[in-house]
Amino acid sequence: MIYKIIASFIEIPGIFFTIFLLLFILKKRKHYLFLAVVIYILSCEFVASSALKFFDVKECSGDFEVIVVPGGGKSGNLLSQASYSRLMKAYMVWKESRRKIVVSGGKSDGEETEAELMKNYLVGMGVPDSEIIVENESKNTLENAKNVSRILKRMGIKSILIVTSYTHMKRCYVAFRRFFDGQIHVIESDYPLDPDKPIIYKFLPSMSALIAFASMFHEVLGMVFIFSEPFF
Repeated sequence: MIYKIIASFIEIPGIFFTIFLLLFILKKRKHYLFLAVVIYILSCEFVASSALKFFDVKECSGDFEVIVVPGGGKSGNLLSQASYSRLMKAYMVWKESRRKIVVSGGKSDGEETEAELMKNYLVGMGVPDSEIIVENESKNTLENAKNVSRILKRMGIKSILIVTSYTHMKRCYVAFRRFFDGQIHVIESDYPLDPDKPIIYKFLPSMSALIAFASMFHEVLGMVFIFSEPFF
């Protein structure tokens, strides 16, 4: 336990807190203390877990007709960890429900669209080709919602289950609510922090907390885009 506490302050990101705190002690400059506090807050899982509550959407996996999986990014022809996590969760839901899956995501780089890559993964896991619907034009969450909603309307779908990352749930729900008139259920595919971590460790500098804050910042910018889009 002592080793873990010490290590957290000499490894990234804790080392930056330590450096600025030492600079404050040695040079008595207040801005060093300010930077140390900011770094500590952004790398503290206790603070991050509290901030994450803002992005919570009450999970509901009641009756639904279709599973919707918005893309979480890709690099070349490789899916990001976020996309892969969403697919794995969607696959587990499909095994229980046998509902069709809509995968959504366009082309940012590489030869295949994100939706096509996701479809290939699902087929490889045993989902029949006929059970997968591909929407491969979207470049962001708002386009995911708009383009998928058109498909759902043509199919006569009235209820969906969106499978996405925890921090993405609220933005995704808001975007789909704009274009889809039916019932929307949302379920998380992954949570950025370890909820079972002992409370004392949640106060130590952590890379997981820093990554969670980066994800939250990305989602806030995305929400701003969604709400400002009608004015442009």
